[in-house]
Amino acid sequence: MKTTLSPFLTFAAIFLPITLLFQNCQSFQTEDIRALSSQCMEKLREKSLSHTFWKKEICTEMENYHCNVSQFSPNLKNQELTQKECLVFEDKETCYTLKALVFDTSHLKGSESAEYFLPGASFNRSEYTCIHTDLNIGSTPLIQAESDTLKEALAIAQQFCLENAK
Repeated sequence: MKTTLSPFLTFAAIFLPITLLFQNCQSFQTEDIRALSSQCMEKLREKSLSHTFWKKEICTEMENYHCNVSQFSPNLKNQELTQKECLVFEDKETCYTLKALVFDTSHLKGSESAEYFLPGASFNRSEYTCIHTDLNIGSTPLIQAESDTLKEALAIAQQFCLENAK
């Protein structure tokens, strides 16, 4: 005699453990902090920010920030390279050596609308990520910001750092 589970029990048996695995962040008990889900990481950042203390001066030292860029383009080949970008930030010229991850999006042209390939659109843009290298939870940065430009990503990261300084 074959026994089958009702659709509800089947759903619950599959969905509930997965939900608990990714939503139950109360203890943050893991050897590898990178194994936490993004939701747990955000909760951990919030909790850590309320118990972490740093002076505002650490936020304004631009050498404490590290940035990378992801470039999405139908005109470039997949590759990883380094590039140097300099900018004037708060009246001081600052240069960064960025790890650039380049992603060829040309294979998506047949399945996506042409508007997604216009400059600045989803499949033809740059995305900068900047972190503060001295403020971490294990190997995960507390301060991380993303933007379409290096200057804006740095400004967002610095502002977040200053707002949370004690």
